[in-house]
Amino acid sequence: MTLTSNADPERGPWFLVTVDGRLPIAWDSSAVSSGMVQKLLGFGRLEGEAENIGGEVFFYHYHADVPFEGSQKEVFEVGDLVYWRAPEGSGRFGILAFYGNTTFGDGTAPRASSPGVRIGKIVADPEKIGRIPTGTPISIQGPDLGLGQVSFRSMDAGTKEDFALLQSIEELERPDLAGDVLALLTALANAPSVYQVNRLTHSLQCATRAMRDGADEELVVCALLHDVGDLHAPDNHAAFAATLLEPFVSEKNAWIVRHHGIFQQYYYFHHLGQDRNRRDAFRDHPWFADCEQFCHRWDQVSFDPHYDTLPLSTFEPLLRRVFSRPAWSQGSKSE
Repeated sequence: MTLTSNADPERGPWFLVTVDGRLPIAWDSSAVSSGMVQKLLGFGRLEGEAENIGGEVFFYHYHADVPFEGSQKEVFEVGDLVYWRAPEGSGRFGILAFYGNTTFGDGTAPRASSPGVRIGKIVADPEKIGRIPTGTPISIQGPDLGLGQVSFRSMDAGTKEDFALLQSIEELERPDLAGDVLALLTALANAPSVYQVNRLTHSLQCATRAMRDGADEELVVCALLHDVGDLHAPDNHAAFAATLLEPFVSEKNAWIVRHHGIFQQYYYFHHLGQDRNRRDAFRDHPWFADCEQFCHRWDQVSFDPHYDTLPLSTFEPLLRRVFSRPAWSQGSKSE
C-alpha cells in the first residue's frame, strides 16, 4: 500500500483519542529510529473500534501490515503502546494499550497473546485507559492526522483559526477533569500523617459532617477538597484547592476554601508561639462567620478514627456534577 501521509512522530503532540478525551503518547525512541512508527502513521489516521478486555484495550487496523522492527516480546509494562499482530493466520494487525494484568499474564505484568513491539507509552493515569468502553471509536491522532497545529510561535501572531483550534482541544480534555481531581484526592490516602486518621479520611470526614449538617452539594464538595493541595502545595494548600474549585463554585465558597487555612490556625498556632488570631484581619468580611463555622464544625473536628465517615463513593457523583458545570458559571471571577 502506498503511504498516504508524511506524518512525523517527532513533530507532536500525538494522542490516543477516545470518546472520553485524549491520552498523550510518548513514542519509543528505538521504534522511531527504526522507522516503524513512521510507517504505521504513514497509512493515514490509525483508527478502529475499541475492545477492552481485562488489562488491555486494543483495536484492529487491517491495512497496516508493517514489518516488525526491533525487539519482539510478549510481556510489557502498564501504559505501553504496542504494535501487535494477532495469532498467525488471522491477518489482523492492531494497536494495544495496557492498563493492568491481562488474561495471558501471570499477575506481575501485562502479557499479549502473541509477540508485539513496543512503539510508545501512554503518558496518563493507566486507569484512563481502563475506562475506554468497548465498541467506541478510538484512534491515534497528531498534528498531521486530524488535530492540526497552530501557525504561531508567539501568541501575538496567532489567528482566529489558531485560537478556535486551541479552544476545541480544551473541550476534548475537559471530560477527564473530574477523574483527575479524584486522583489528586485519593493520593492523600498514602500521604505521610501522624494524625489518628490519614489525610483522605480527614477529607471524607469533613465532607460527611458538612452533608449531615445540611450543606448544599457544592459546599460538601468544597469540604471534600479543601485539603487536596496538601501533597502538591503543602505551604499553600488552601490556595491550591481554591484555585482548582474556583471556576465551578460560587465566589463565597471559593473564598471560604482559600481562607480556611488561616482560620484553622486559631486551633493550634498559640501552641507554636504564634498568633492564633490572624483570622481577625478578616473579621469585617461578609463571609467571616461562614469560614469560621466551616473550620469549627467540620474541619478541626474531623480527625476522629471512631467517627462514622462516609466512603468516597458517596461523594464522587457530587464531585462529578460540580466539575461538569460550565466554567465560571457560578459567579466566581475569572482571571
